[in-house]
Amino acid sequence: MYLNRAILLRVTSTDIPLYQKDPQAGEFLLHLPRRGCPSRNSGRIEHVIETDELVIPDWDINDLLDIPACSLDEREALEMVRSIGQVQSMLEAARLQAVQRLARLRSDDEWSVDLLATSCKVSLGRAGEDVALANTLSTRLPRTMAALAAGALDPAKVRQIDRATTPLSDEHVLAVEERVFPAARDKTPRQLAYTLRIAVHAVDPEGAAARARARRQERRVSVEHQDEGMSWLNALLATPDVLAIKDLLDGLAREVNTTDDPRTMDQLRADVLRDLLLGHQHSRVRVHVYVTATAGTVLGQDDQPGDLRGYGPIPADTVRALALGLNATWRGVKVDNHGHPCGLAERGYAPSATLRELVQLRDRTCRFPACGQSAHRCDLDHHVPYRRDGITCPCNLHSLCRRHHRLKQSGTWTVTTTPAGDLQWTTPHGRVYVDR
Repeated sequence: MYLNRAILLRVTSTDIPLYQKDPQAGEFLLHLPRRGCPSRNSGRIEHVIETDELVIPDWDINDLLDIPACSLDEREALEMVRSIGQVQSMLEAARLQAVQRLARLRSDDEWSVDLLATSCKVSLGRAGEDVALANTLSTRLPRTMAALAAGALDPAKVRQIDRATTPLSDEHVLAVEERVFPAARDKTPRQLAYTLRIAVHAVDPEGAAARARARRQERRVSVEHQDEGMSWLNALLATPDVLAIKDLLDGLAREVNTTDDPRTMDQLRADVLRDLLLGHQHSRVRVHVYVTATAGTVLGQDDQPGDLRGYGPIPADTVRALALGLNATWRGVKVDNHGHPCGLAERGYAPSATLRELVQLRDRTCRFPACGQSAHRCDLDHHVPYRRDGITCPCNLHSLCRRHHRLKQSGTWTVTTTPAGDLQWTTPHGRVYVDR
């Protein structure tokens, strides 16, 4: 009964917005029909179980719970996991709507928080966060709430968007949503964080620079004790400083590593950090911090953000501060209209250090859609193999971590390129995921 069927959630198109602005309440109201009740608008969310021959609409959660997992094949199990995740997002949207209704019925937010905390057995802090998030989604983030309600965005990513837009004005928040949707639903948390940083810098560059200056005043060191005689040493520092420290620790760890040393790289980094701080280690390792920026930004002609490798966009004044440092070295690169390096084809198989660096700066991370490994820790893969007349140039080179390099070469996933330079990864089950 349950074999050979994939489970999907489908949102039907509608001419009436899923969210409409209530001018009196100042909120965006979500319009979803109740099961078994006629909808007043033409848009609805259909719960669909599909087979090759039959579509059975309007299922509820029991339909999912009644499917025995032991009867599913690989493709069906994957669809089951995805569908339950979508249902969880839809339920979270409904829960937050109820939280918002509770808060509106009580004008005192503290009262609502106390009720939530005691009823749901959560801390006052968590209850307060829920009330604040529910209010923000209904008043400032309509597209985010609509994506959550449609099962297209999970709750963790909703909270990412909320945190990234908290300091912005209502107008800027809507502009950020316009920039990140619909692509946000296909991003991993790390990719979404990068996309949000770019959007925030684009819509509010002056505010981003001011917030960066304010955050630098919060730098500090703290200690958090753990069990079994271990403790965390935490330091909040400017991102370029942190990346330089990380590069130094990596270099020192590799320098002291020997074949007969039983310590892992993580243990070696911790040990060399301890030795440096306690004066037992002297470093001669040269560290590198890579920043990509336009000439106009470096020269002070505009305030476009730069890109800090391993992090993302940084304000223009931070770029200039790094550029004017005594040890800074800059290299000019000619790019096309899309910002891609051009005219750098080479004859040999192995790319030069310059070409390798340019491809890594362009890619930032491994080009597998769900991977966040930094590009400078990846292999450079010839998309068209060199032995099949593939050329060594930016258009044919992509950063792939060793794991996903092996995956591409295995042939179980199919990888193609688009004219825009995107990589399309097709799973063994036929699903396509794009890395842009």
